[in-house]
Amino acid sequence: MVERVSQSPGLTRERIYTNFYRLDRSPINNISIYSYSFAPDIETDNRTLRTQLLNKVRPKIEERIGMFIRAGNTLYSKVQINDPFSVPVLSHDDTEYILIITWAGLVTGENVDSYRMYANSALKKMLQCLDLKQVTKMPKYYDVRQTQRVEQHHLEVWRGYTASFSHHLKEMLLNIDFSSKIIRDTTALQAMEEIRNRCRGENLEACLANELVGQIVMAKYGNFKCYKIEGILINENPSMQFTTKEGSISYIEYFRRKYNTNIRFAKQPLIKSYAEKGAKEIKLIPELCVLTGISEDIKRDYRAMNDIAAFTRLEPARRFEVSTVLSNRLASDIKCRSICDEYNLHVDPVPIVVDGFRFDAETIKVGEKNSDFVGVDKRGSFMIKGSILKAIEISNWAVLTTDRDSSNRDKLIKTLVNKAGQIGLKIGPAMTYEYHPRNVQGIIRNLSNPQNGPVPQIILIVVAPNDKKVYNDAKATCALNLGIPTQCLKSSNLSNAKKFDSIMSKLIIQMAVKTGSLAWSNLYPVSNLPNKTMVVGIDVFHDTVQKAKSVLGFVASVHPQFTNYYNTTRIHEKSGQEIAGHVGDCMLEALQAFYKATRNRFMPEMIVVFRDGVADSQIKAAKDAEVRSIKQIILSNFQGYTPNLVYVIVNKKTNAKLFSAGPGGYVNPQPGTMVNSMIIPEDQSFYLISHYVTQGMATPTLYRIIDNDGNVDLMVIARLAFKLCYMYYNWSGGIKVPAPTMMAHKLAFLVGQSVHQTHLEELRLLPWFY
Repeated sequence: MVERVSQSPGLTRERIYTNFYRLDRSPINNISIYSYSFAPDIETDNRTLRTQLLNKVRPKIEERIGMFIRAGNTLYSKVQINDPFSVPVLSHDDTEYILIITWAGLVTGENVDSYRMYANSALKKMLQCLDLKQVTKMPKYYDVRQTQRVEQHHLEVWRGYTASFSHHLKEMLLNIDFSSKIIRDTTALQAMEEIRNRCRGENLEACLANELVGQIVMAKYGNFKCYKIEGILINENPSMQFTTKEGSISYIEYFRRKYNTNIRFAKQPLIKSYAEKGAKEIKLIPELCVLTGISEDIKRDYRAMNDIAAFTRLEPARRFEVSTVLSNRLASDIKCRSICDEYNLHVDPVPIVVDGFRFDAETIKVGEKNSDFVGVDKRGSFMIKGSILKAIEISNWAVLTTDRDSSNRDKLIKTLVNKAGQIGLKIGPAMTYEYHPRNVQGIIRNLSNPQNGPVPQIILIVVAPNDKKVYNDAKATCALNLGIPTQCLKSSNLSNAKKFDSIMSKLIIQMAVKTGSLAWSNLYPVSNLPNKTMVVGIDVFHDTVQKAKSVLGFVASVHPQFTNYYNTTRIHEKSGQEIAGHVGDCMLEALQAFYKATRNRFMPEMIVVFRDGVADSQIKAAKDAEVRSIKQIILSNFQGYTPNLVYVIVNKKTNAKLFSAGPGGYVNPQPGTMVNSMIIPEDQSFYLISHYVTQGMATPTLYRIIDNDGNVDLMVIARLAFKLCYMYYNWSGGIKVPAPTMMAHKLAFLVGQSVHQTHLEELRLLPWFY
């Protein structure tokens, strides 16, 4: 049932069903926590040795504290012994250690980390007794009995659950969601042979490392564990010996004895991996490991992706059912109930229902007249049928095609000119050129020479679908040498009769905004938000394939309507570095650009930062490094200037799912649905669904306010986030994250993949990265 909230115009209240579950019996104040250590000290990362020694003296420990449960480096027991005690133990090499056990307190609602570890330890045991396999370090458990073959694509889909306890406001909640994993038929050895055949005459070791390191493989023996490839040991093979407790043995003989598995290829290289971070190196046999995930070839095959989606993409009603089926099994299965008694907890199988709110659909301002606006429909999208908000003439532009695509060039140009007229954009005649992939950089450089004619405002390049080199060369040359925006178009789109018209409609808007035009804006501002507000998007791109340096993308508005943005990047020193010490420097540039854009009249009174990509474990580091960096830069460079700073962590990859009750069952909530109670991690956080999906499940985005100088109301930030989700000019509708966040992601991705350096000043006020 939906009811109107009278005290808050533009807001509707609705009951929202979730995939979270309470504990109706908890271990609070009933379970003792013990820490344990060794003398001499054994590093906590050496989990193998610590576990071996602990298990060796388990009976002696149980004489003191009774039966106990180990989770990480903590023991849990129903018996409380306040005084520390120690137990001597010998390792397998006869080194003598003293195991010291110390009471650390009780499991309480305030002792969140210990409570969570304890509850997840119980959960893991229950899921294992239901014959669900955990094949990675993530809390994902799969039922091998539900494996689905997709024969035509030589892979299988494992189906199961993501399940874990976490703390939400004042209680521990269980989250259960559907999960799937793609297991390919291709072995790592077959992949190596394919690479060997492609790289004849090149450095084989470098080629193997370049394509395989970072990929996840599944060992098709034992417990079907998954491992990340950390290296290819090309000079080692299965016929070689390694040392065990019983002495030396070859890999071939070891696998024959332990797993009854014969290794057929004795000279194949070995794979290096680690069971866990900081653990001892392990070696895998390529022919016994299969690749996981979807290959790049299949990702480019629309039909193949649809075939796979039939098993991986569940509609809301089915997804809700999957979640509740597991919660009921955890609550009623005899073995699970026995484990619950052992751990002194029990799961309430009824999913949590909360009060949600829904913002009214946005109204979009287009055209220069006051009457030029369009509404957002129930699917969260809108259409531009007339002029865009502000059109800046494109007098000079160039079109580059290969000789293969030159026959479609006139049709392309004619259509774009026609589409430009429909949105009120004046566009001059195009300069046309033919290029060969080897000379595209030379042609582009010549275009920037005024002696060869007018310098184009934008260059449109028709590129073969898989020609990454031409794409990268064009983007890098224009960004680093010329300062001219480029627009690349796949040549296959020219012959796609069914989608050609809609592609051209989107293409001309992209070209328009890249040259300074404004496509649209929100018609109504956010109540209680200062007019002089700057919104900022920050994201970091990590190249997990090439292991290149990580790139920070920074985008900040320089206009009160959030239509114009300043953009810049920073290259991190280390690959994989997320927390950005450069944020303060970027903010200084953005504030200077804002002041200049307002003709030196004012600075923003409020700065709202939407920061993507920060994991839970990194939030404190983000606050200590990034937030502090911004405040120090403002303090050092602007005397007497004290804007209110709101720093929001944006997480679009959550396991939370929200459901509305429809006439035919559970459905996705409408765009604008927000939840800020019970299932949120802390008071200053909220879930928001701002986009519409035509298939499958709409995942809410989690927003966490980690710094709020002026105590700005959470609802103001939520409304702002929702409105900004409609300000991304690459999509005429709502997206999952605010536009500046998406723009920062696109910027960081483009620079990280293609440009590899910070772009020229001429592009800093243009969205050249769209």
